[in-house]
Amino acid sequence: HYLEGLSSVGNFSFAQLWKIPLLIYFIYCCYRYDRKWYTFEKTSYLLSFENFFCPAIITNPFSIVIHASKQLPLVLCFNFWMSLFKNKKDLMENILYSIAQYICITSLIVLLGLIKPIRGFASAEVYGDGLIYYTALFNAIHCSSSYFCISTIVLLYGLKNGKFTTKGQITFNAILIIVGVYSLLKSYVRTGWLMFFVGCIMLIDWKKINFSNLHRYILWFLVGICALLLFFLNNTDFRNRITEKNVWNQDKEVEIDGSGRFDYWKVSLTNYVKNDWYGLLFGKGLDGVKDDMERAIGYRIFSHNHFVDILAAYGLFGLILLVFYFISLYFFIKKYCK
Repeated sequence: HYLEGLSSVGNFSFAQLWKIPLLIYFIYCCYRYDRKWYTFEKTSYLLSFENFFCPAIITNPFSIVIHASKQLPLVLCFNFWMSLFKNKKDLMENILYSIAQYICITSLIVLLGLIKPIRGFASAEVYGDGLIYYTALFNAIHCSSSYFCISTIVLLYGLKNGKFTTKGQITFNAILIIVGVYSLLKSYVRTGWLMFFVGCIMLIDWKKINFSNLHRYILWFLVGICALLLFFLNNTDFRNRITEKNVWNQDKEVEIDGSGRFDYWKVSLTNYVKNDWYGLLFGKGLDGVKDDMERAIGYRIFSHNHFVDILAAYGLFGLILLVFYFISLYFFIKKYCK
């Protein structure tokens, strides 16, 4: 991950180059280890295969292959762990905690100044003087905030459920949790903050809440809300990020349309309905969606909504498969992950 800050090699970033052999190995595992696939796995593979029916496969096949490949890691990793570690639950759990600890430790050594990332940090001074999008060793802003969020939630889960027993283990992991929360806050990404909030709610065992202990949960909830409110009122940088006030609009007495995502969705949907019947079914590819956006708003970006992007880029069939994938994944989690 440290080396991912190196320059790209041709059309491939260093991050893609070192992950391609890993992806090939995971695909080999699908052939090597014969097991029954769950519905969400089959749907994910179908979604990747559906991408190749997009008209952009003729004009820009490279982008289609890249997007189809990005759908695969989750199910390929799932297949790998299920094939090799199915009956080794404790070992899998220890590996999961180790990865979470690794992510927090890599952030700690950056925070302490022991290592400086090759690429450095992206500037967030549009929201305040000297602000950065902190990413530790991970170069992508939103991905790094997701790493901080998930690793902290995993360690909180272990602490809550007695995974760490000795005083040394508890202290060590409590420090890493603090590092994870601080890294997440410093990453300055609202998506990561929201993920962490939802994750903390999911850590609550709702079945154990009854009339006798309800007051404790209410008290903790009020304390959390008050702390968040005080932080919002007294931290200008945090308040600017939440309300999307920046150097261009903070002094203007006009209503701000947030981050503009509703406008992005509207542009994509408006251009999607203009397709012919084949385009309605299989889309026009992500490059076509970005071209539409550039003509409409001047920026060559996607619509910042996975459902809208899939519909516009890979058509109605793509959207149906994506929705069915999430539904089947939900029922899998509900059935097996107690």
